Order: sequence, then C-alpha cells, then structure tokens
Amino acid sequence: MNFFYLLFFPGVILHELSHYFACLLVGVRVFEAKFFGFGTAYVKHARPMLLQSVIITIAPFILCNLIGILAFSEAKLLLSDYFQFSILLYWLGISAVYFSFPSDQDAKNSFHSFVNFFERKILSGGIFSRLCWLILMPFIFLPIAVILTLIIFFNYLFFLRLLWLLFAFSLGI
Repeated sequence: MNFFYLLFFPGVILHELSHYFACLLVGVRVFEAKFFGFGTAYVKHARPMLLQSVIITIAPFILCNLIGILAFSEAKLLLSDYFQFSILLYWLGISAVYFSFPSDQDAKNSFHSFVNFFERKILSGGIFSRLCWLILMPFIFLPIAVILTLIIFFNYLFFLRLLWLLFAFSLGI
C-alpha cells in the first residue's frame, strides 16, 4: 500500500465521498462504496450517461480542492491561537488536495463514456445527424482526451501533484 495513501487517508475518503455524492446528485445508482481500506477504495455505480460521467469524474477535483483551500485558509487564521487544530487543518488540506485528481479508472470511465456517446451518435440516426457529429467530434473529443491525459500525468508524476498542492496552498493563504 502506498505510504501517502495511509498518511493522507482523509483525502482518499473525501475523494470517494465526492464520487458517491456526485452519483446521488446526477441520479446514477450506487451499488457499493468503500471509502477507505487496505489497498482499495471505490464507488461502484451503474453506467452513467456522458454528462453524468463527466460530473462523477471531476467531482473529487472540485470538492477536494475546495475543502483543501478552505482548510488552508482556516488553518492560517487559527495558527497563532489554536496551533494543534491548525496543524490538523493543514493535514486535512494537504490530504484533500493531494487526492483531488481523478484516478486512472475515473479517467478511463469518462473516456469510455465519450467513446460510447460518439459511437451511438455516429452509427445511428439520419445522415445529417451523423455528419454533424463527425464534424463536431474533434472539437469535443480531442480536448477531453487531452484533459484526461493530463489527469493521468498528475496521477503518475509526484512533482506535478506537489506543484498543484503549492498552488492550492497559496490560494488558501
């Protein structure tokens, strides 16, 4: 098990809770959720539609960064009077921001939703509809593919996560 996974477990829990709440928000049925465990944490849910998939995928990025920045901000305010509590808030902020990026599986789920969406649009419907979707595909699909690739880089490259953590920290102070 990854050292950071254990050390910053609140971020793992917040990450999975974000997926869980996003599923509830967009109406995707959740079959099983494990918010923390030795080696794995996950939310198993029904197959979402395209927009639902995007919301479920980016939920940890939005919620965890928001919680992290707020924790940094509050920690700074409380630092002189409540040092121990301030340290806990900094730890929570670091945990939340570190695990804010969607996982490889999250990125794959969104990617497959996009592929399925475009396959349905291009392989069904009238000729005009198919042509429109073929024309629009590079303008929608390519940016999403680039974003998902960047997400995967942040999962694999520790220094990028650290840079993002410093950026979020600077927003909170």
